[in-house]
Amino acid sequence: MPSISLFATRRGYHDLVASELPVLIISGERNPATPVTWGDEVRSTLPNSRHLVLPDAGHVPMTPCVLGLKQHLIETGSVDGLDTSCGGDKLQPQMDGDGRR
Repeated sequence: MPSISLFATRRGYHDLVASELPVLIISGERNPATPVTWGDEVRSTLPNSRHLVLPDAGHVPMTPCVLGLKQHLIETGSVDGLDTSCGGDKLQPQMDGDGRR
């Protein structure tokens, strides 16, 4: 019987995806599985994206505010015009080096 590694992945599996499609990246600041920095890294190859961070959230920050933001993306096909005021001071848009949110 051949030996199969449970952790074998194809070449390029861990490479970042590059796309022009609109992407909404939502991170929970207290997420031990996928830290906020990973969202920042992913955003580096997604020019039409927004990265929002919920400071008191964990791995799956499903709040009414987040659900509304997702609905906006689905309905408009864009991350432009997202109203993050629903999260009050808790929802923090991440900015990259050139000031892009």
